[in-house]
Amino acid sequence: MKRCPSPPLQPLQLPPPPSQQQQQQQQHQQQQQRQQQQRQKKTDSNIQRRKKSYKPIQQLKSRTNKNNSIKEQVPILTQFIMSERRSSSVSPKPIRPPPRDLDAISRIDASLVFEHFTTTDAWDLGSTLRKRLLPIPTPVVINISLANQNQTIFHSVTHSGVMPDNESWVERKRRTVLRWGCSTWFMACKFGGDEKAFRERYALGNKAGDYAIHGGGVPIRVTGVEGVVAVVVVSGLKEDEDHAVIVEVIKELYY
Repeated sequence: MKRCPSPPLQPLQLPPPPSQQQQQQQQHQQQQQRQQQQRQKKTDSNIQRRKKSYKPIQQLKSRTNKNNSIKEQVPILTQFIMSERRSSSVSPKPIRPPPRDLDAISRIDASLVFEHFTTTDAWDLGSTLRKRLLPIPTPVVINISLANQNQTIFHSVTHSGVMPDNESWVERKRRTVLRWGCSTWFMACKFGGDEKAFRERYALGNKAGDYAIHGGGVPIRVTGVEGVVAVVVVSGLKEDEDHAVIVEVIKELYY
């Protein structure tokens, strides 16, 4: 009985190795996925933290009702306020000083990129900044505004004692970020606080006072969007602390 000849073996064809560009694209996609997962974890933790912050209000509601007279409600409200003050009176966490090297500052500025930036994101960022600054007794202004229009989407203070001059600083820092597309801390370190050199460098003349080269204004960028999308400003502390606390909170929330 004759055997049928077996068909010739076909050489195994392996897919061509990915090009360097494809490898870079894959690495970039993997990095974006990791960042998105980290941001989602941060968002989930913020939601849980916000739910916990509602508990004191729920406790207050359970202790007061419509049947209570005003005289009966006053001691309850007073006791509630005093207990909240005691719980919030914690020692302030020190703010780490930021780098003064221009390349390092520029890299940090460029790294503050969000997947999206909505009013909800502004609320999370602004309220977390306020909570971070609340243990510090110095009154501080926190402002977040959109870049393409003069619209404020978050504004708050930490303690009484804020002066109208703080509002002027907020606006001046905001203008600096929008005009030069960098943090005001970068401009402060670039000119060493020399207002005259700053004025002459850009031929600002009498308009130099419209801008501030003091730390505390930080640009917000969004992936896939050209230019600055929003500006975060803190005013009231030392200029290096104004800047550093913004960067610190953004990194803790989203990175």
